[in-house]
Amino acid sequence: MAGKLTAEGFLNLVKQSGLVSVDQLKKLLSEYQEQGIKLGDREPAEIADELIQRTLLTRWQANKLLQGKHKGFFLGKYRLLDLVGKGGMSSVYLAEHVLMRRRCAIKVLPSKRVNDASYLARFHREAQAVASLDHPNIVRAYDVDHEMENDAEIHFLVMEYVDGQDLQEIVSKNGALEFRDAVNYIRQAARGLAHAHEADMVHRDVKPGNLLVDSKGVVKILDLGLARFFHEGEDKSLTIAHDEKVLGTADYLAPEQAIDSHMVDSRADIYSLGCTLYFMLTGHPPFTEGTLAQRLMAHQTKEPPPITKDRPDTPEDLVQILEKMMAKDRDARYQTAEETADALYEWLQNNTDEEWRQNNLSSGLGSGVGLSQAGSDAKDQQKKNPELAAFLSNLKDEPASAKGPGSGEVKQTPSRPQQPAAKPSSDVRDSSVIKEDKISTASTRIAGAEETRQKLEPKPSAPPAKPAAKQTAKPVAKPVAKRAAKQVAKPVKRPVKKAAPVVEALPSDSAVMEAEPDEIEAEVVEEAAPAELSLTSQKWFLPAVVGGGVGLLLIAGVVMFALSGEENAKPQEVKVAPPKEKETEKKAPTPETLPEEIKVGPKEDYKTIAAALKDIQIVFDKTFGVDSKTYTIKVTAGQELKERIQIDNSDLNYPKGITIVAESGKPVILAPDGPEAVIQLKGIEGLAIDGFLIRAQGKKVAVELSEFLVGTKLKNLKINDFQETGILARGISGLGNLPFLLENVRLKAGSPQAVGLDFTGDTNSSIVMSNVRCLNAMQTGLRFSSSVRDTQIKESIFSESSTGIRFESLGQDLTNLKLTNNTFFIVKSGIVFSVMPGPGSETIQISRNLFAAIEGPEAKVEQQNDPKVWAKILTAQENESSRTAPTPVPADELDLFKNKGKRGDANLSNFVSTTPGDEKFLSPAPDNPARKVAGTPGGMKPYVGAVGP
Repeated sequence: MAGKLTAEGFLNLVKQSGLVSVDQLKKLLSEYQEQGIKLGDREPAEIADELIQRTLLTRWQANKLLQGKHKGFFLGKYRLLDLVGKGGMSSVYLAEHVLMRRRCAIKVLPSKRVNDASYLARFHREAQAVASLDHPNIVRAYDVDHEMENDAEIHFLVMEYVDGQDLQEIVSKNGALEFRDAVNYIRQAARGLAHAHEADMVHRDVKPGNLLVDSKGVVKILDLGLARFFHEGEDKSLTIAHDEKVLGTADYLAPEQAIDSHMVDSRADIYSLGCTLYFMLTGHPPFTEGTLAQRLMAHQTKEPPPITKDRPDTPEDLVQILEKMMAKDRDARYQTAEETADALYEWLQNNTDEEWRQNNLSSGLGSGVGLSQAGSDAKDQQKKNPELAAFLSNLKDEPASAKGPGSGEVKQTPSRPQQPAAKPSSDVRDSSVIKEDKISTASTRIAGAEETRQKLEPKPSAPPAKPAAKQTAKPVAKPVAKRAAKQVAKPVKRPVKKAAPVVEALPSDSAVMEAEPDEIEAEVVEEAAPAELSLTSQKWFLPAVVGGGVGLLLIAGVVMFALSGEENAKPQEVKVAPPKEKETEKKAPTPETLPEEIKVGPKEDYKTIAAALKDIQIVFDKTFGVDSKTYTIKVTAGQELKERIQIDNSDLNYPKGITIVAESGKPVILAPDGPEAVIQLKGIEGLAIDGFLIRAQGKKVAVELSEFLVGTKLKNLKINDFQETGILARGISGLGNLPFLLENVRLKAGSPQAVGLDFTGDTNSSIVMSNVRCLNAMQTGLRFSSSVRDTQIKESIFSESSTGIRFESLGQDLTNLKLTNNTFFIVKSGIVFSVMPGPGSETIQISRNLFAAIEGPEAKVEQQNDPKVWAKILTAQENESSRTAPTPVPADELDLFKNKGKRGDANLSNFVSTTPGDEKFLSPAPDNPARKVAGTPGGMKPYVGAVGP
């Protein structure tokens, strides 16, 4: 005990701990000698206080040493400073890197939990989840590791340390928040969740206690221990595997999560975020009465008390936002966190004044609501600093000692006086209300200020006009007047509604807003400039750009000029359109001026894929039969483009061999507005589209294909959130040595009734599908409702679909069809034929396919099954299934296992990983017999299933 410890014994413990160097201890003893102080006259607690005052120990470390403990202060290369939180699953420490001295938070799994497979797996899941994310509104992960402490194995996760308090603490101490503060915090959280959802992750435990607000007002999402990846499937769920029940926190749990917490999607997080907003505005969760089970039931069956009961002054439009977030039916909620954040952003735009926005952008500080620790007392601090866990110190549990004076508290949160309710609060710059991430995806782009100013200023006789034209010349559509006329009929899109927020939202290095290539000329004609552009005449606008420099001043002048009415214009002096026609006529694109590699990006000549395709079409039309160039359109990484790729080659006006490729790095996202498909291709040969993430939310179909697609390839695509069909093909065909290719395409549906790939029309032929992944609950992974010829489906995965592959061919012919090295995982039926193939069918091969965790038949014919016909047209060999053969075998099932097949082996369902997105997803485990088979006939892989060992 601390009372029996001598001063000499205490210093010896300090020395053994390694927290204070021997030289520093010698210096302390030397000072005692100089002052005539005998070591025996000092109490250990007094020496501890002196070491704390010299910042050689923290209060938590000193308390442990005073209790006689000298172990457990280091985890690998990290020095533990304080215990800042402790829960049932783990403890969280404030720590610092020994060499770099960087502060961090370390979450440690207790040693008694290491042998608990459920907790260890979940702990590793959190490490994997956090490490995959990088967003200012999510606590970042730095490292994950494990150490041996004697015989104890310690697993820990190193994360960003957030200096602040969670929203639960803030509201508990200060009461309900102002509307704009609450909305701003939830908006930031929605942005962070959108990033997590984009990584295919659902948090599943969004609540006030898991939303930290740092000292600058930035919201940080933490505790991803309950996170699951979208559409994992029940057999892969950690909690089902370990017989656990409902996951989440009852007061903030979505109705569907209480019913089945293992199969929820991102909309459950939106409901929980709505409940959190309810709490922030009222000071209590939506349902406060009854037992836990009764509150869970209330979330499913009852409407919460109106927020206006607690806050009668709540704006009606905010009530509507909250009600939509908390809708019982998830289809009635906002469908994405991004959409939620947008709605909250719009509310802030409409309900905050200029001063509030200026403070948010210029100060870099948050509102500071509830961040003061002035009211905390010794008891509060004791709760945050219990004993060092036995798994670190290898000692028995004992009560934590109270902190004494001069504690040298490690967690320093600057106190801040409470601000009056009417005083505008402020926010952090990188999480501001002004939605900078939307500027790059609107109908405007950034270009050079001087260049655009010269375009707007009429110069009847000024010589500099020619150099300016040369500087900005690039291949554009030939008839400018035609393009302009086409646009005049419709209104020009405005970047924003209000003048001041536009300027505030622009990056500091921005110069001027340039319209999309297809709208440039139209905007110049429709909103023609006056004869003189006077920046100084807009004096009323200067406060919006104070401190922004000359660049922002130019932005202000140009943007406000564009937004001004036409009543002051001088039409007789406008001479903009004629020079554009003359310029375009002079600089008409030729094969020599259009490079084979065309870059698309915010800083490139081409801002859109559509503009690049248009100029390729122009060049090809001018040199048809002569130009043999192939073109690569390279799209800069990390963009979100609000456009679709549409190529209709019915008139043969595109060359063969166009490649549209996303640069490696951060994904290039195609997420256009409107219900039309994101990619639409008709009759284009030799086209390659490579490396894009397609967001099809709200769209029935993500990709539409039709007619001859000889040598066309769709590669390395992720297609998410379509409602009915991922890829819809209507009578497409390649040629024998130039098939249509789908390679490394991942599909995730937004509805369990969707179809991943649907081939319709009369005939689909010469198609190769390789490494296609249907990864979540769908009605059917791949469906053919046509004749099929010369088609191969190989090395593909059909996971969690009701049916893996379905031939709804109504007696149509299937010729030269190969299904090889595919994996069917957690499906009700593997391969289904609605009726027998037509009389012209021949050469159907189904070989080396793996059926794992399958509920129903591996292959069946729903009507008119004829085994004699199958004996002539079907070759099936080396297929394997974890399902035991039914006795007797139903008449509608096909036997795929007569030739070197295998059935009923449970080990066939053992995989290295069952997490979609992992490199080893559905790779057979060492005890899985599918790992190896002999030979590679017909190019098949030397293993069964889609993934090798």
